Amino acid sequence: MNVGEAVRSSLDTVYTQPPFPPVYMQSQGQYQQNLYHQSQQTQHNPDTAAILAELEQMDAKLAKLDAIEHDVSSIKANMARLELKVQEIDGIKTRITEVEASTRFISDGFDRWNADKAVLEADLQSLRGKVDACAPDISRLKEDHLALREYTVDLRCRSMRDNLIFTGIRETEPQPTLEHCENVLKGFIKEHLQVDCDIMKFKRVHRIGAKQQHGGTMRPRALIAKFIYT
Repeated sequence: MNVGEAVRSSLDTVYTQPPFPPVYMQSQGQYQQNLYHQSQQTQHNPDTAAILAELEQMDAKLAKLDAIEHDVSSIKANMARLELKVQEIDGIKTRITEVEASTRFISDGFDRWNADKAVLEADLQSLRGKVDACAPDISRLKEDHLALREYTVDLRCRSMRDNLIFTGIRETEPQPTLEHCENVLKGFIKEHLQVDCDIMKFKRVHRIGAKQQHGGTMRPRALIAKFIYT
């Protein structure tokens, strides 16, 4: 029951009840007649109709207020959902900002790499030009190196013409000196070759190679002697 129905029921109760208890001296017909007149007065009372109309208007306004309250509740729920979505959008914006910063950092690094690459390419081009300029000198140096190598080999061969190698001469000391090797060689030449070696002069006489053991005995190392011709 709304407000209008409650007020209407109250008015009906007020106007339908007799204002005072029935007089016992009245007859039942008179009493019923009085009740009929009171109800007719209640129905034809203009103030009561106005109050009822206002109450109906109030009921309509209350119904509108209920509808508005329902709409407001719906709007609040939608606003709450919108706030959640706004928060999600803020998070997405933050992530987008981070991605943009990372992309900017990568782009800056790529630009620096391109700049360094350009500098390196310029340096490489400069080095290529210097190498091309040095190519004739390098070729000339190679030719000189080959010539020096051939000359060195020739000198070595010429110097080795005066060298003789003697093998099978027994070693008498574990670490012979140059003077001892020369005396051993002179004794070998004089004793076994029957050649007078007093007039022979040597620039150098020494053993060559490493000591080797053969059949339980040490194999003597070879002697190399450089003669001096006068």
